[in-house]
Amino acid sequence: VHVVPYEGSGNYHIVDDSTGDSTIVWGMLVPSPDGSRFVLTSQSGEADYDKSVIEVWRMVGRKPENEFSYDSGEDSWDPSNALWRDSLTIDFVKNSRIPPYSTSPGRLVRSGTTWAFTEPPH
Repeated sequence: VHVVPYEGSGNYHIVDDSTGDSTIVWGMLVPSPDGSRFVLTSQSGEADYDKSVIEVWRMVGRKPENEFSYDSGEDSWDPSNALWRDSLTIDFVKNSRIPPYSTSPGRLVRSGTTWAFTEPPH
């Protein structure tokens, strides 16, 4: 369920259709190839109404659990356009907040039990 406020992009509610329990997330879900996780990105926007995050969630039974979250709010970029390369690798776009508002590639990789940013191949 997408909740759209007066200003900003809003948030999303993941609703368990059997219990009605819900979890709030800040971007559109992109499921992993194996269906066990999803990633989302959110950009703060020009007026900073929204969060600037990239998050990875995993499904535990019927409940989503946050596995990784990075708030780029203090950095000079916003994440967008997450794309799973495989079940352990996510490519995304870093959108500069500084004119001329350039973009660069970003990559998030799971190794063992942790997620970490790495340099994408050129």
